[in-house]
Amino acid sequence: NGTCLGSPYCPVLTTGKSGSAYNFDGINDHAIFYKALPRQEGTISAWIKTDRVGIQHIIWSGQTGDGFGTESEIHLSLLDTRNFSFYFGSKNRNSQEYRIDGGTYNAGTWYHVAAVYRNNDFVELYVNGIMVKNNIIDKNIDTSTWQTSSGQAYTYLGKPKSSIRYFDGVIDSLQVYDWALEPEQVND
Repeated sequence: NGTCLGSPYCPVLTTGKSGSAYNFDGINDHAIFYKALPRQEGTISAWIKTDRVGIQHIIWSGQTGDGFGTESEIHLSLLDTRNFSFYFGSKNRNSQEYRIDGGTYNAGTWYHVAAVYRNNDFVELYVNGIMVKNNIIDKNIDTSTWQTSSGQAYTYLGKPKSSIRYFDGVIDSLQVYDWALEPEQVND
């Protein structure tokens, strides 16, 4: 359950992959969750259909950051190279970040995209149930920097914390698990 900041920032309901979904306008639509994505291990998955090719954020979480992957953040996004991307890292950029890009997308087509991760172990990126990229995380990422000193953390659907790279399209059936799904579970 997220919070919408009111018109004109709320995505509107539309027909989704399965039932209703939220349509983001690519200009300013987004929702905020006042809770971070799982920090040590987790799975993020959603059905998405973008209306354009370009850098766009499906979901972003952290304390600071604009979605370029140089801050304390985790995000699942689309690149202008037509690839899906997953980033997992902290402010200590040179030694504590992992980004994997893979799979190809086109505007107007539905995709099921999932990122599965376990800190100090692995990251995996799936498109339509097929692992398109994986990598070993050979060190422990300091995920404590994903929240403020008072413990506040944010998760944005449809954009990073800064007001750039808004998602333009439909997001349906967003699922966030605080455990790493097995490959055969990603399809379910």
